[in-house]
Amino acid sequence: MLLNSKLKTNIINEVQNILIQIDNLFSSKENIDKIVQEVINNYFLKLLKVCLKLFIERLDEEIKDSPIIRQEWKVVRKDYRKLLTPYCEIEYVRRYYRNKNTKEYCYLVDQMLGIDKYQRITDSLEKKIIELSKNLSYEEVIKEISKNNIELTLSKQTIKNKKQKKRE
Repeated sequence: MLLNSKLKTNIINEVQNILIQIDNLFSSKENIDKIVQEVINNYFLKLLKVCLKLFIERLDEEIKDSPIIRQEWKVVRKDYRKLLTPYCEIEYVRRYYRNKNTKEYCYLVDQMLGIDKYQRITDSLEKKIIELSKNLSYEEVIKEISKNNIELTLSKQTIKNKKQKKRE
């Protein structure tokens, strides 16, 4: 997939904004460890979120514009989605389709990316939760995962549910 000019412009603008903010951070004469942590938490993760959102939404646009898809599927509406990854929460908008022949409904971009219907967290984050919960309390699992994801919004109940799901 080559980047289209609008996507390139959005990413370049975001990178420029981040570089300005990082430059301001260095001007504050903070300790280097604080600067590094701030850059990782606030700027690189922000850039990752923006890039993932733009790529997913662009893929959704390409699916919609595909002549093959247009023959078999009709766009019903656009819906908003949040998905928690080990590093950030991705927020994006995607199209909900109805198959003209089978009358089946689905989000084709989610299907293409391997995202299940009611999935809130990625498979890699779920695996990490299950692995950590073998030796740690639910609260400790949340703390450990939060080291990489400052936006983490998981409850102890979610950790418990994922652990029990693995047992089934």
